[in-house]
Amino acid sequence: MSRTSKFFTFSLIINLLLVGVIVGHHFKHVWQVESHSLQDFVGTLPSDTQKTLEPIMVKFSADMDNLNRQAMEQRKEAGRLLQAQPFDRNAYLTQMQHIYDLKKQISTLWAETLADIAEKLSPENREDLADFVAHHHPNPNAR
Repeated sequence: MSRTSKFFTFSLIINLLLVGVIVGHHFKHVWQVESHSLQDFVGTLPSDTQKTLEPIMVKFSADMDNLNRQAMEQRKEAGRLLQAQPFDRNAYLTQMQHIYDLKKQISTLWAETLADIAEKLSPENREDLADFVAHHHPNPNAR
């Protein structure tokens, strides 16, 4: 292998690793921050309302943690596929589809949880929930 091709291969690997780190950080930040901010919102509600919402939040947190774990594993696999020699475009695109499917599941979980919460809130608290939702969403494309 010539010196130029070694340099090109090394440069390609470094760039792919950098892309993987950036994409992974972005997804982790967007997906994990939202579950904590919803818990923070619920924490601003009256204590009797918080108690009513506790089972919903426990389920939401467990489901979100599970989806985040799956997403981390899927992103690692996507990174591995990016580095594989030879590069398998179809395998990589299939893997990315798994990640997009997880994003859809997260968005669905978010919407269903908000609906469950809204059913338990007073009209005034639903107004606060609407303000909260206007500024928080698990889908990075919605910002």
